[in-house]
Order: sequence, then structure tokens, then C-alpha cells
Amino acid sequence: MEILLVIAYSSLFVFLIGKYNFFKIEGIPVQWIKVGLILKILAGTGVGFVYTYYYTDRLTADTFKFFDDSRILFNLIFTDPSTFFRLFTGIGSQTPEAIIVSNQMTNWYDTFSPFNDNRTMIRLNTMLRFLSSGYYYVHVVFICFLSLRG
Repeated sequence: MEILLVIAYSSLFVFLIGKYNFFKIEGIPVQWIKVGLILKILAGTGVGFVYTYYYTDRLTADTFKFFDDSRILFNLIFTDPSTFFRLFTGIGSQTPEAIIVSNQMTNWYDTFSPFNDNRTMIRLNTMLRFLSSGYYYVHVVFICFLSLRG
């Protein structure tokens, strides 16, 4: 199923690149942009394979840290929707229930940086789970597409 979703979303995004002016850049043929997206997806897939089969510690692999934590947040929508929305929006996220859940996520708190984008990436991956059925490589396709234009 994951491969089918990757192919379907990749095809959709390649189609959208050709359809919308947003992706047209003066002096660069639209075909190059389509090829660029495909290369980004292949590179992202390669990174996923490297971190799956070579660097197997998912707790230290940036590519999986936020994806894995997003599963915890995403599953809340089915068991505790109120806490899900508190953590997802950040509004009222200091309730005892929300703190318990946020402590389960290994990357929700970033003590190494004054700027914490961890929560943004966890939330982005949580949103993508609604479309990806929780498949990592589908997330790769979406993130490559979202980052295509800068």
C-alpha cells in the first residue's frame, strides 16, 4: 500500500507542477522542476533507507525522530481528542494530561537550542498522517513537494 501511495502522490504532485504557474520559473523549463521533484523524492527515499538499514537508532535519526513522535500525537485524536487539540495547537497544552503525553515524545522538548522547531515538525508530520496512513515514505513525498519552491 505504501508504494501505491508514494506513486499516486508523486504523480499528483508532478501533475500539479505542470498545471500551476506557482511552479513556473522564468528561464527554467517546467520539466526540469518535475525532474527535480523526482530526484528529491529519490534522495529522500535513499536517506530513509540509510537510516533504516545502516544507522538504525531511530531516536537519534533526524529523519525518523519527528515522524515517530507524530504517531504519539496522532493517536491521541482517537483516544483523547481534547488533549490532541491542546498539544497540536499549543493552546492550553500545560494540562496534566498534555504534559504526560508530551513527556512520552522523545523530541517534543529540545534542550539544545533556543529555537525549537521540533514541535513544528512533529505537528507537520501529524497533519501528514491524515493523508499518509502513517507511511514514512509518503511523508517523504509530501515534504519534498512542500519544500520544492523554498
